[in-house]
This record gives sequence, structure tokens and C-alpha cells, in this order.
Amino acid sequence: SARVSIWTVHENLSVSLNHEDGEAVERITLGGWAVSYGASVAREIAQLRAEMLPNETGGVLLGIVDTSRQSIQIVRAMAAPMDSTGSVHAFERGVVGLVDAVNEASKRSLYQVRYVGEWHSHPVGSSTRPSATDIRQMCWLTEELQNEGLPALMGIAGDNGAFSLMLGDRAADGASEAAQ
Repeated sequence: SARVSIWTVHENLSVSLNHEDGEAVERITLGGWAVSYGASVAREIAQLRAEMLPNETGGVLLGIVDTSRQSIQIVRAMAAPMDSTGSVHAFERGVVGLVDAVNEASKRSLYQVRYVGEWHSHPVGSSTRPSATDIRQMCWLTEELQNEGLPALMGIAGDNGAFSLMLGDRAADGASEAAQ
């Protein structure tokens, strides 16, 4: 029965109080990094996948990164941009409106929330293990985020809420994978 209470002071100096109930959190270790996400993120991914079946879908993962503690908290899975293309056997994430949406999320969180990786779904009956295409994408993503000193995350959604995460970290000279 955990609860978060947030007091907000508005420009007119009025104060409001919002309560959010706590939720179960999944915590895993990938390549020396602690990665966590709440049940609401897992539900969000499962729902986005279900809405697009039988086609694959995906989007961006937003989170909070603490490099000193080597931890990543995934806080949101964004839906596929409108120019994305998905079929029963493939998904390519589009870009329309994506930079603005990520920047807005960052601004609303006082620049604590940022892009941390990608997620996509696999078709009904498929495992959440990465395909050869997924591994190539992960290598590219790892190289891109290495320039910022960050590891790359890739999530894969499957049947019955199954969700696997991969982490690519050139600093650790490799990639790690965990299935949930």
C-alpha cells in the first residue's frame, strides 16, 4: 500500500496535492547495470502490442539514468510514431514527432527523464529472444549511445506479457540479456 504524495506550488502561489499509489517494480542486473521498471510500464508495453496485433510494433523507452550507480529506471514506453511500419514479421520505428515528444518528457521532468533505448514486439507464438535483425539493431544502438557514455537498452515484448531486456555496453565490452 505504498503511496507517493506530490505537493505542487503553482505560479499564482496556490498549492495542490496529488497522490499516486505505489506499484510492483521489476529489478534485474544486466552487465553490471541495475535496470528496473514498474508494473505500469510492463502493462503499457503489453497493451501497445495487443492493439497492433497481428503486426509487430514498438517505440522508444524513456528513463532515468544514474551513471555513478550504474542504474536505469525505465519510466515510460512510448507508442510507435505515426510513420512507423509494422507487419506480421517486421517493425521499423518512424521518427515523426519523436524528438519533440522525448524533449517534452525531458522538460516536464526537469531534464531527469531521457531516451534510454528501444522496445518492439514479436508476433504471436514467437519467443522474446532477439532475432539476427534485433542483434544488428542493438549493435548500432550501443555504438550510438556509447558516444554519450551510456549503455543501450532494447526490450522485446511477447505473448502473455512476456518482456525481455538486452543491454549493450561497449565499456563492459559486450551485451547482456535477461528474460522476464
